[in-house]
Amino acid sequence: MNYRLAFILLAFTLLTLYQSATLPLGEADDETDHYQYLQFVARTGRPPLTETERHTAGYKGGLAPLYYELTAWPIAWVGTAARPDVRRLDQRPERHIPTDGLGFNRVLHTLDEQWVWRGQVLAWHLVRLLSLPMAWLTLLTTYALGRRLWPAPSPVPFGAVVFMAFLPRFIISSAVINDDNLVFALSTLLLFIEILILQGDTRTRIFIALGLLFGLAVLTKYFSLILLPEICLTLWLSRRTPHILRLTTYSFIALLLTAGPWFGFIIMRFQRVAELGWIPGLAASLGEPQITNGLVNLLSGQASPSAAVTYPLIAWFGLLYRSFWFEYGWMELFAPNWVYGCFTIFLLLALLGYFPKPHRFLKPVRFEYKVLVLRLALFLFVVLMRYILSATLDTGQGRHLYTALPVIALFISLGLHRFVASLLPPYFLLLTSYSLFSTIILLNHSLILNHYPTMPVTSTPPDQLTIPYRQHIPLAKGLSFIGFDTPREISAGEALPVTLYWHADQEARQDYLLSLCLQTFEVFKTSEVYPVACWRGHFVNGRYPARAWEAGDTLQDTIYMPIPSQSAPCPASYRLKLTVWPLASNIVIPTIEAPVLEQIFEQPLITIQPINKEDLPKIEVWQADHRLTDSKVKVKLNETISYIDYTVGQASCLLSLDRQDACPTTLSTPLYSSCGDDKPFAQADFFIAHAVVPGGSYEIPLAKSTIIFSPRQRQTGAVFATAPVFGDQLAPLSLKLPNQSLDLTGFKNLLGLNPYILHPTETVLPLTIRWQAQQWQADPLVVSLKLLDKDFAVGGERVAPLGGRYPNILWTPTEIVEETYPLQLRPHAPAGLYRLEMSLLCQDKALPNGYEFLPINQAEHLYPLTIRLLDVADGMPPPISFTARLSDSIHLLGYDLSKQTESISLALYWQNEAKIATDYTVFTQLLGPDGQVYAQWDNPPQAGRYPTTAWANKDTVVDRYTLTLRPDAPTGNYRLLVGMYDALTGERLPATINGQLQPNNALELSTLSWP
Repeated sequence: MNYRLAFILLAFTLLTLYQSATLPLGEADDETDHYQYLQFVARTGRPPLTETERHTAGYKGGLAPLYYELTAWPIAWVGTAARPDVRRLDQRPERHIPTDGLGFNRVLHTLDEQWVWRGQVLAWHLVRLLSLPMAWLTLLTTYALGRRLWPAPSPVPFGAVVFMAFLPRFIISSAVINDDNLVFALSTLLLFIEILILQGDTRTRIFIALGLLFGLAVLTKYFSLILLPEICLTLWLSRRTPHILRLTTYSFIALLLTAGPWFGFIIMRFQRVAELGWIPGLAASLGEPQITNGLVNLLSGQASPSAAVTYPLIAWFGLLYRSFWFEYGWMELFAPNWVYGCFTIFLLLALLGYFPKPHRFLKPVRFEYKVLVLRLALFLFVVLMRYILSATLDTGQGRHLYTALPVIALFISLGLHRFVASLLPPYFLLLTSYSLFSTIILLNHSLILNHYPTMPVTSTPPDQLTIPYRQHIPLAKGLSFIGFDTPREISAGEALPVTLYWHADQEARQDYLLSLCLQTFEVFKTSEVYPVACWRGHFVNGRYPARAWEAGDTLQDTIYMPIPSQSAPCPASYRLKLTVWPLASNIVIPTIEAPVLEQIFEQPLITIQPINKEDLPKIEVWQADHRLTDSKVKVKLNETISYIDYTVGQASCLLSLDRQDACPTTLSTPLYSSCGDDKPFAQADFFIAHAVVPGGSYEIPLAKSTIIFSPRQRQTGAVFATAPVFGDQLAPLSLKLPNQSLDLTGFKNLLGLNPYILHPTETVLPLTIRWQAQQWQADPLVVSLKLLDKDFAVGGERVAPLGGRYPNILWTPTEIVEETYPLQLRPHAPAGLYRLEMSLLCQDKALPNGYEFLPINQAEHLYPLTIRLLDVADGMPPPISFTARLSDSIHLLGYDLSKQTESISLALYWQNEAKIATDYTVFTQLLGPDGQVYAQWDNPPQAGRYPTTAWANKDTVVDRYTLTLRPDAPTGNYRLLVGMYDALTGERLPATINGQLQPNNALELSTLSWP
């Protein structure tokens, strides 16, 4: 290896290690899903082998196993349950509270992720490190590949390595957990072997390596199967090689031994050919739902419109192009446009290198170039097919082209070399590439980390923390204040930092508001309170409200208390006073109740150094430790803006610029001097950006600062006192179906009189419910919707987290949220009437069953609707016509009959002329040659699920029965009789055919014989 290549690899390694250590865990594309799969492999020692295990392994649970088998060992070494854990947002809806559900991050980042790494954080970083040698292999193989195509002294191979080593998105891939890294290395090695074969290498081991590498690639990522045409082209172009058939056989055997057993297993275990057809049914074995569903839609002609409408091709290509160069955070973070402009210029310079002598392209293309071009074309085809089969955002990821990245890098390097060779020294390529891409890499750091702030929370026990002023004051059940830290001296006009330490032994049930003040020493001599400075707000300045706390949390909450510039004209010492108020749970604007903690601390005594300032402001505005002057400032949810007004007695409330409404907070306190004056010299006010504060721009009179608040848009409404309420928390206001809407306000547990008609071909029933929150909620809830028949058998079900991506714990009091639930019908659910059961559940492992139902009106369930599920033959004429009448109102239109070895299946087609007031029972009988009953089945229509009193006028009912002969049934002819009777009296309805009354009021449908 020459020194220049070694230098590039060293620079790449340092950059990658830096990114690996600093990039927020779980925020790279798919990283949390890969880690969940790795945890399963680390725990079980094998990949998922059943559908249930695939589900347990997570969204990626059906993927190829090789990468996970090779990289799961650090997790097994650390322990799959080792603490601390990485806090994935999808594991606890409460983790959305800090951002009101508007953040795009996938992990709640805490102090546990900082050095020194422990537990799952350590395991995560160790697995990340395993990506680096895979990247080295990709780079070195690319260099070797370039050397085979362009021998020294050509700088093309070296330029390709430079391009890849300083490509920002490739560095990110090499620094995080991703199975792409292994497939990049294996596919590049495979391409190198193909070039060796095309250049005449006929060694047996080379062809064995061809099959082996292909097998390993598809065991890493199933889409590597797309490389099969490339391998076939290589073998075809080498068809004149001596013994090519035998050598090809060696390759096939190596492939078969490598990947054959695993593919045979997953095809036998997971294929769905009988259900979906050959192509999508076999694709289902690969565990990629998007591909499987996309193929089903494509083959049925339903795929591309949704993709084209959701993401037009031009916009999708722009996304693909930008993410090829730089993208992070699940397609959320991109570089500024000028960065992509620089990349485009760089690319255009490379393309210009191909045009000075266009006659070169008229010559026969070398075999090696054909394979390179095919590699690029194949993966362009892959990304286009992903676009066609799915309308999701992730189809536009440029990293999906990285299996062809060595080819792209070599062609770009060749173009640049041709362009600059006659103008500048050959190593211009190196200098240009290195300077450009290094600059972008440095830019990436600032682009990424600013979007993923770290919460000052740790799972480290409090006794292991350094807390200068320890306390132990209970706040609420399982919550306590454990101490604080603050400097003993501060200058007037600065912000006093006070770090409060809180600990949670269990989850908090409500939110709280803090007040931290400095008060004069004289307060201990009188009953009066004389604060000289104050701050009020939420925990961690709104970034980590109490309802987001988890058991084991220790908060390091640093508060910046603005010290007035006009304070401390007289020498004095001050003590801290801490007050905590619980916030009412059922009021829209948070309201202070009686404090749960009120403490004055004896130590430390804090002194304020006066300042000499002649031109003192009339008002000071503070955001944390920053004093605002002549500026606009954006505030986040629950953040506090403090302002000190020295013009006591004048209006100092904030005004909304567009509505001119009153200040959204009444939290204020007078401030006093230390010179014994009992009149305040200033007033401290606080703008707290609660979730219910209207969004907009607010200005402070006498100040030149404007506060901009952009909260989530919410719909609120009046509370319906007569609406049913689950657990005093949530009220369903209405229920919408595709062709019907039901108002639930004032509704009781009564079934609907007119059932909703549902045909069994409609396998999904979308139910839209409008919920209204009655209070702030501490627990995420689960909504359960079931269709229950008379025996409580389930005909359809939908169980889902309430609110989904906008969980119920974020809903404010009086807020109205509309959510649609696709209720899935059970396959082959029998026809009849079903009640819709609505329930809300709170899941808690401490409960006996692991959950409890929220009560509603002294019950656990609400039954707002009756649904009639029709028979599959409803609306069709009976296969066998048979006109008969039972009494004056019920007609038998015909029947369907099939005979088995010892039984028959019978379907009766009924119709009524008028509303029926009595529930009748249908009898069906098989009478043997001796006149005895040898098979009988009696029940109300549709096995009791659709009684005759529920029939509407002119209703048609398909009523099914199965009659099985008794074991002692003799051979001979059997008569099939049907009819109806009143179960209370036993009296049969008059049965007539063409007006003729039938014997025993029974209709004889057919005669059947059994040998």
